[in-house]
Amino acid sequence: MVDAHAPGIEVDAHAHDVEAQTHWHGAVGRERTAHAERRPVRDDVPVDVRLEVGERHLEALHGNGQHGDGDGKVALLQARFLFDKCIIKREYAGGDTEGRWSLKELQRTSKKGHHYRNTRFKQRWRERGTTSDRTNREVLMLESCLRVSYTSPKVMHWITELLCALVAEPDLSWSYRFASFVNDYARKAVQEWLVAGDSAQGVNTPHVVLNYLDYLLWRGARKDDFDFEFRTSVEHWYPQNPSDDTFVRWGEVDRFGNLCLVQRNVNSKFSNLNPVAKKSTYQEMIAGGSLKLREMAQLTDGVDSWKGGVCQRHEEEMLALLREACGVDVLVEAD
Repeated sequence: MVDAHAPGIEVDAHAHDVEAQTHWHGAVGRERTAHAERRPVRDDVPVDVRLEVGERHLEALHGNGQHGDGDGKVALLQARFLFDKCIIKREYAGGDTEGRWSLKELQRTSKKGHHYRNTRFKQRWRERGTTSDRTNREVLMLESCLRVSYTSPKVMHWITELLCALVAEPDLSWSYRFASFVNDYARKAVQEWLVAGDSAQGVNTPHVVLNYLDYLLWRGARKDDFDFEFRTSVEHWYPQNPSDDTFVRWGEVDRFGNLCLVQRNVNSKFSNLNPVAKKSTYQEMIAGGSLKLREMAQLTDGVDSWKGGVCQRHEEEMLALLREACGVDVLVEAD
């Protein structure tokens, strides 16, 4: 299947390689208009019918987690409704060719009118007030963190897990509790990595660990200028192979404090420059980069000082942040 979340892809926008209980087949899955463009989709199942059936069965399912009347088509339609409402997409608007992450639901405005709005998550069923702005953003950031960490459709198990949980407990699709559920899933792999106790893995460091750290840094500072992108290269801030032997090699380049994620083109430009040269030469790239990269650049004031203790202190701070968020100290003590 085609990865509908990849930038620029506008075919079968909902056809993910979901490998568990839900697969997209039949009329419901044949739309050719990318949901990312936010145009109402029209096919064998009109958009108004999908809204009515989805809303009706969410009400019928409220509180018991059972599949309506047992009709397989209705169950599939319900899963599709939940997928559209609670799983991120790429949105292309205003001539934006790269797209941005969005988490939106289809809202009825009149008997025949409808538009997309940010998915709302509420404190109580049928509550008019909403916590949508903050919770929507948190869910969007967590899901985009997972999306850029697991780039192959074969490892997008997070979509399956979230969708199965939503089908089993449809209340999550409107509740602020959904953010906590996504966070619990996102931090599982990070917990395992922390418990293993080997943080000096260099390029083998799991991307989800560095991306989840960026999520935690974002959550702490709420930086509006940060979004998760496909940063697929692990960068050594102090390089593995110094340029023309102009500065000495360092035997601790693989330690966690010296690593961050960057795009491949940034990795190529950074090349084997020393940290000070990277900071002074590529300020714009750093300003738009991962939050850990920005932290490292801000801390850098010399090549020797980076090796002499700054990197280690940064590492200790970042690992402490991960451990606290993942409850790892508690897990280790319990063992």
